[in-house]
Amino acid sequence: MHLIKHEEWSKIILKMKNSTASGGYNLVGVFTDEAPEPEDQRGLMVGLFKEGELFSYYQDGRSLIAGRML
Repeated sequence: MHLIKHEEWSKIILKMKNSTASGGYNLVGVFTDEAPEPEDQRGLMVGLFKEGELFSYYQDGRSLIAGRML
């Protein structure tokens, strides 16, 4: 998602959620703005999430297993 502009996230996440089988899971890994962009990625990472922002897309009554990204 870090290579996709912020404006596109909602559409993509909604499409993923709607395509997931009942009882299924979405696995989404994102880069956040908590750490600086790696030098070799500078300028390419147009879609950094704010820390914790991804969880706001899953506040619709569906289960969410939250954890810190490794």
